[in-house]
Amino acid sequence: MENHPDHEYQRIHLLRAIRHAQIEASELWLHYFGLGGDAGEYEVEAYLHGSFTLPPLQRDLLAHAANELIDRLPPPPRAPYSTDPASDAGRSGSGVPLATGGSGSDGRALDWLYDNPPGGSEPDTNDSGPSGP
Repeated sequence: MENHPDHEYQRIHLLRAIRHAQIEASELWLHYFGLGGDAGEYEVEAYLHGSFTLPPLQRDLLAHAANELIDRLPPPPRAPYSTDPASDAGRSGSGVPLATGGSGSDGRALDWLYDNPPGGSEPDTNDSGPSGP
């Protein structure tokens, strides 16, 4: 069974990803097996530790299983901006402000700052976060 030249690169980065996400090898194997992977749990653990090789399809299934598990994790907490609402409704139970659009990817993340012209009416204090266009 010949491996692709980058198999070690793939193995090392898979291992880094699951360690960073705190995914146990047994959890990875179970998800991989559910996706149709055919390597046993011990083979997967041996592969992760570099003492066993897997064919490209099985390595890709492991990577896919790891990425699906990582995608299911909640996003890490984000640092609030000085303009983020700080009311109790905008906080999680732990007292950490929830992300309410302070850095969205739709290009309107800070538009709500300009909803009220300078010297105009009071700023919007509702708890729904930034308003849309």
